[in-house]
Amino acid sequence: MSHSSGRGGFTIVEVLIAIVILAVGMLALATTSIFATTQVRIADLKTEESLAVQRVIEQLRSVPFDSLRARSEANAEEVGAFDVWWSLTPQNRYLTRVTLFTRGPGYRTGTGWVPAVLDTFVVEIAKTVPD
Repeated sequence: MSHSSGRGGFTIVEVLIAIVILAVGMLALATTSIFATTQVRIADLKTEESLAVQRVIEQLRSVPFDSLRARSEANAEEVGAFDVWWSLTPQNRYLTRVTLFTRGPGYRTGTGWVPAVLDTFVVEIAKTVPD
């Protein structure tokens, strides 16, 4: 039969080491949460911008091919949080290249959140029924 003469429990050093490990883990979790929140907001803005561009493209496709007209930045269409304007470059009688420009809120690495980021998209619109 053996009896333990020592006391049970943790020493103060063991408790301090456990607290330091827990604190480091909590800081890592907080940093990851901030990063994830930023990425979700960026994705939301990109989705909103994509929807604005898609809406304008669909509007342009609904116009008769020979009636397509460019829109200047000064006369930009406001779609949600984004301003959209476009230029037209005829490729031939049946095809026009549309360059769409968007300006709206965004995120730039190293800069952070900025109120006006300029993006460019290119799409081609074809005449559906040849002359």
